[in-house]
Amino acid sequence: MLLKRSPWIALAVIACSGPGDADGGAGIDSGLVMDAGHDSGMDAGTDAGGGDSGPDDPGWEPWIELADDCVVERATNPEATIPPWRWQACSDPADSCWEAPGGGGKTGWFDGEIGYLVSGVIHSGGSAWVQRAITRTLGPTLAAWRFPSPATLVPENRSCQVSLAVGDGHAALIIEYVDFDDSRRSRQMFYFGSLSEIAAVEEPILELESPIAPQEIAVTSELIAVWTGGAVVAIDPAGGGTRRMNEPLSGIPQNLSLVGSHVLWEDWADVVRIAHGDPITAGSLFHQADPGDIKGFQTDGERFAWFQGYDRQPDRSYDRLELWTAPYVRDPATLEPRMVREMEARNASAYGGGWYVVVRSDPRRLDIVNVEDGTLRHWIPAGGVSTPPLYVSEHEILAQSGNLVRFDPHALPVVAE
Repeated sequence: MLLKRSPWIALAVIACSGPGDADGGAGIDSGLVMDAGHDSGMDAGTDAGGGDSGPDDPGWEPWIELADDCVVERATNPEATIPPWRWQACSDPADSCWEAPGGGGKTGWFDGEIGYLVSGVIHSGGSAWVQRAITRTLGPTLAAWRFPSPATLVPENRSCQVSLAVGDGHAALIIEYVDFDDSRRSRQMFYFGSLSEIAAVEEPILELESPIAPQEIAVTSELIAVWTGGAVVAIDPAGGGTRRMNEPLSGIPQNLSLVGSHVLWEDWADVVRIAHGDPITAGSLFHQADPGDIKGFQTDGERFAWFQGYDRQPDRSYDRLELWTAPYVRDPATLEPRMVREMEARNASAYGGGWYVVVRSDPRRLDIVNVEDGTLRHWIPAGGVSTPPLYVSEHEILAQSGNLVRFDPHALPVVAE
């Protein structure tokens, strides 16, 4: 029950698991899988490690000890953990396109000039570690942490994890230790700060004895929002207060978005609708397309964009699929939806700067739709692409296709339809 005098409640236990994607992955462009959720700790890319010495030494130092087998270290010289990206003109297409060797990261945020990425590698420095870092498309690594690889935890029914998110010039860092045999040993700590300060933050804003499982994290200067698979939890960076946002609704929450303190998510019930809330207002429905479903809901804080699917079939595909958009608003009574165009298939997507980007499988490409005029562009790299972009802006999309690639969607030709 929510207290009437204060929107923040004490968070003792929140379900850290629940039903997965209500589609079960079906009805999506074949051959592709959407984000699997909670990070396994085994990100692509390796750091050969070895003995650290000299100016290339990251300066790893013990930072937080949640248990004897869960000591998180912090780099005092993060610039030495992951070298700056070395950009060069793309061979195809070369116009307004740059690529850098190596994998990029898990998520990203663009400030209009520089992209900030959550990157992860496996680092072997005498023993196995998993590393989390905030890297930049231009410039050295900002901050880095590492924690023991799951393979080093004995017995295996324990978990040591570091989760990280960036957005709106800020970062959220969640450190957790879970002992599945003895819950009294489990702990979780939340840290928050600006991108320029997060590397030196010392005090947590919140500590939980019953950890939540951060499948997805969103952060702004005003709020941290966590999707656990079964709940949407808002965390106040100023006071550490928490609130379970989706309690008034019966559906399964999916696909988290955050603008300032405004939290939005897909509510998967008999039909899929959009729900929203903030630290003051309880969760409620924001938009619906009954009897159709709303999926792939995205926003950059300027506009919304989403799929509307009608006549859901037994295989969870749709007879009719449309792309819709609307200017961003907080009050659903003022929402002005507009259909952009019909779409061929629904899949993992991203939005920003007027572009709605969808991952496709045959061939492995990105379909890029201008939501203003409905025109379609294809980005088909030689190595293919199977994940949505790390970020999308008006003049720069950051994607992964073997290498990390930045390109201007305006430079791609419009597809004749």
